[in-house]
Amino acid sequence: MTYKAHVTGALIFGAGLCYLENRAGMDCNPMVIAVGSIFGGLIPDIDIPRSFVGSRVKSVSKWIHKTFGHRTITHSIWFLAGMSALFDLVDRNLAIAVAVGVLSHIVLDILTPRARGVALFYPVSRKRVYFRSFK
Repeated sequence: MTYKAHVTGALIFGAGLCYLENRAGMDCNPMVIAVGSIFGGLIPDIDIPRSFVGSRVKSVSKWIHKTFGHRTITHSIWFLAGMSALFDLVDRNLAIAVAVGVLSHIVLDILTPRARGVALFYPVSRKRVYFRSFK
């Protein structure tokens, strides 16, 4: 999936988060939600050296790709939890937005046709989760 598709998906998930926060009577900072969800929507592809994010931190990206492969550790629930915990040290709303962005990325990759799926529970399990449409 392209980075533009992941940005779009992250913004849609982020808009949903803002809607839910408003319904719950919470303040929604659209800028924090947008920036956090876009970052979260792109960061899982750091495991591809030629990706939008990976090309900006090539040495890190190459190491992740060589060590773990694509759609494994950076596409797992553990990565989602870790990113959320890391950003929670900065700001709770930002952490939630980043988590929503990572979640959107994982969901979109699971839904990508003809893809190998996502190792959602890596490293506990290498089994890939994917959606196959009915024909």
